[in-house]
Amino acid sequence: MNSLDPEEKNLLSSVENQEWQSIANLSEAVENYRKFAQNHINRLAESPISITLDPDVAEVFKTSELVNQVLRIIMKQTLSVSLENTEAGTISLSLNHEFIEIIQKARVRQA
Repeated sequence: MNSLDPEEKNLLSSVENQEWQSIANLSEAVENYRKFAQNHINRLAESPISITLDPDVAEVFKTSELVNQVLRIIMKQTLSVSLENTEAGTISLSLNHEFIEIIQKARVRQA
């Protein structure tokens, strides 16, 4: 037998001391845990997420509705997006009129 590391020795000792118990009807227990995990994942997927905006972005986008509106435009690919990194390491966007109108409305609202 190969030499065991400390964690393996502790595990072997635990088994030898009969600290482990068999699970009656293992397949049913596994199915119950699988359902629990899936339900947990589904609840997480339905929960809204929180995102912290940088101060300069938050100055323009005061509400989650404005942020969502812009993200939906991007998702629908109504913007021509260039994912080429600039020298500053940022992403450049070619903005269309729909995007610019939203930004202008957001700035008017804050004034």
